[in-house]
Amino acid sequence: MYFVIARYVQGNTLEDLRKDIKRTEDACVTALSITEFIEKRGDEHWADDIVQALGPWLMLQIADMANAFEALRKYVALSSFWLRITDQI
Repeated sequence: MYFVIARYVQGNTLEDLRKDIKRTEDACVTALSITEFIEKRGDEHWADDIVQALGPWLMLQIADMANAFEALRKYVALSSFWLRITDQI
C-alpha cells in the first residue's frame, strides 16, 4: 500500500524509468521480481530455470515441513492417548 501511495505522490521521473530499463536489460544483475526474471530469461524457458534454481532448496523445505507435521501428528495422538488413560483412572 505504501508503494502505491508513494508512486502516486512522487511519480516516476524519466531518470527512474531509465534506471529500471538498464536494470532489466543487464543480465548480470539478479532479478528482484518474477516479471524482471521472465524478461531477463525470455518467455520460453523461464519456468525450467526457476525449477532448476529452487528445486534442491524447495525439496529440503518440503521434507522439513513433512517431518514437522509428522511430529505434530504423533504428539497429538500420544497426548490424546494419555488423556484417555487419565480419564479412566
